[in-house]
Amino acid sequence: MKTYKRVLSIAGSDSGGGAGVQADLKAISACGCFAMTAITAVTAQNTLGVRAIEPLPVNVIEAQIRACLDDIGVDAIKIGMLHSVEVIQTVTRVLADYPIKYIVVDPVMVATSGDLLVQQEAIAVMQKELFPLATVITPNLYEIEILSGKKIRSQEDLYLSIPVPAGINLPIITFSFRPISSSVLPFIAASVNTLVVSWNDAADKKLSVASDAFVIPSNTRFAVAGLF
Repeated sequence: MKTYKRVLSIAGSDSGGGAGVQADLKAISACGCFAMTAITAVTAQNTLGVRAIEPLPVNVIEAQIRACLDDIGVDAIKIGMLHSVEVIQTVTRVLADYPIKYIVVDPVMVATSGDLLVQQEAIAVMQKELFPLATVITPNLYEIEILSGKKIRSQEDLYLSIPVPAGINLPIITFSFRPISSSVLPFIAASVNTLVVSWNDAADKKLSVASDAFVIPSNTRFAVAGLF
């Protein structure tokens, strides 16, 4: 009998289908895995912007996660929009009760339209409490700027931003973005807009950069598939 890798997406709902659990379901299924969801918030959005955000109660979020993990189990978890301190702390507390091998964290902070999707005070808690649980984190350009506190205008700026999130000592960080100019990352093939950064000696900040160390298509939701 054929078995499928089980992947749980903990994220917000995007009515436009271009992000959130809707996009995760498509990507996870396309990778041949069995997709499950725990919805953290319901948003009304489309390609033009975010019209409304309605957070779900944390007890409902916790119940969704436990319902999946207690029965079906999981091989990997992909975490998206966690909009508040309370939600982040609830998710980290619940996940601590289970032996989860792979956790991909997409630190969703800003919508493609530019709308802020998280409370400002939640960003520091995300870095301190959620990131240490992650196998991979996948910030986009705007999220790199928020996490590092640095404006990214060039390849050099991108390198300078790395040690700040790298201080959390993760094995892999993928920086994904739409290139802002042809000079940003000339060594990455045009078909891939993901920079993969890994390091062995964080104390000395000796970083090794490679475009083939962790093969991920431009949509970082496919990062889950690269773990198996």
